[in-house]
Amino acid sequence: MFAPRQTDVERDPYVKANLRLFDRLPRYPGAKLDRKASTAYRSEPGGAIAGYVTRFRLVLPGSATRVAVRRFFRRQLAARWRLLEPPSASMLSFRRGARLVRVNLGGVRAQRLTIAVDHARFDT
Repeated sequence: MFAPRQTDVERDPYVKANLRLFDRLPRYPGAKLDRKASTAYRSEPGGAIAGYVTRFRLVLPGSATRVAVRRFFRRQLAARWRLLEPPSASMLSFRRGARLVRVNLGGVRAQRLTIAVDHARFDT
C-alpha cells in the first residue's frame, strides 16, 4: 500500500509567522533592515515543502564589531531562548520551543548581519 503524499506547507501564512517572530526579536542598536527573503525547505529530497526559512539582512552602524554584536544577542536572547551548542565564531543559533533563530556574524566586518528565522523548524 502507498502512503498518501504529504502536501506542501502554505507559503504565505508560514512566512507571515516568520515575519512576526523577527519583529519580536531585539534589534542591534542602529541596525537597519536592508532586505529579506524566504526559501523553502523539504523534509526529504523530492518531498513536500516542510517549511520556509526567512533571512533578514541588516546594515550595521560603523562602530559595530563582531564581539559587540555577538555579546548583544547572547545577552538579549539568553533569558528566553536556549543557545544551541556549539556556537561558532560566525554563528549563534537559538531555540525556543519550535522556533529557531540563527544570527550569522560572518559579515559584521562589512557592516552586514544576517538573521534567519523559522517559527516552526522543530515541528517537523
